[in-house]
Amino acid sequence: PQFAFNEVTLGRMVGQGGFSVVTKIESIDLDEVNETGEEESKARSDFAASIRENHYVLKTLRTDLPEEEYVKGIVDLAIEAEFLSVLKHPNIISMRAMANSDPHESKFFVILDRLTSTLDRKFNQWRKEVGDNSGMWLGPFGYCCAKE
Repeated sequence: PQFAFNEVTLGRMVGQGGFSVVTKIESIDLDEVNETGEEESKARSDFAASIRENHYVLKTLRTDLPEEEYVKGIVDLAIEAEFLSVLKHPNIISMRAMANSDPHESKFFVILDRLTSTLDRKFNQWRKEVGDNSGMWLGPFGYCCAKE
């Protein structure tokens, strides 16, 4: 489904990248002005209701970018939205919704599943598990004294 930026109530920022900022979504308050048809209306309504049970984030452009970087960011987010709209894979984050505006506009956004863990944290967890089975984990130094 598609939403207007003013329909989405945002919470705290959960991440920031080179071009974008990622913010937790608290709620979606539908505005009937943005309804396009019965099927889209139902999809919007169902998604808005699911916010309570699911954890989603909104990814949009940072507002502090210099003009040249801002233009690159617009293109980058538009391409990401196009790819994510057709990709469905358990190891790739899912795009659940997007802005009802042109992808090349400044208020364009995508709504994504919120990650519960990062790949970096997962690697550290796996390293620790391997260490528990093969030696002593010494934090940033790795493993020592492998068990025989």
